[in-house]
Amino acid sequence: MLETDAANATFASATGDDWSCGSVTGGFMCEYGSNVASGATAPTLTIALEVPADAAFGPIGTTVSATFKGIDPDSTNNVVTLMTEIDDRLFVDGFDPPAP
Repeated sequence: MLETDAANATFASATGDDWSCGSVTGGFMCEYGSNVASGATAPTLTIALEVPADAAFGPIGTTVSATFKGIDPDSTNNVVTLMTEIDDRLFVDGFDPPAP
């Protein structure tokens, strides 16, 4: 699986049973360490991106693509773009956001 970093965002971490991940130019790559049976799914992979504190508010997107080492009967479902919103209501490190 290859993930392309969103503008102004970089790979922070990825966790999942039997997944190994690392940074590559323009994003990061994760590989599942076991075989996945036909019709089955691999365990969940949780990905975190780091966005700088001075990033502009608004939507950001990132593209994830998957490959298979065998014959893929449906290659049309191998790419997805995920969108999220950066806004001033986010908080980190256990601090509560300011009251509205």
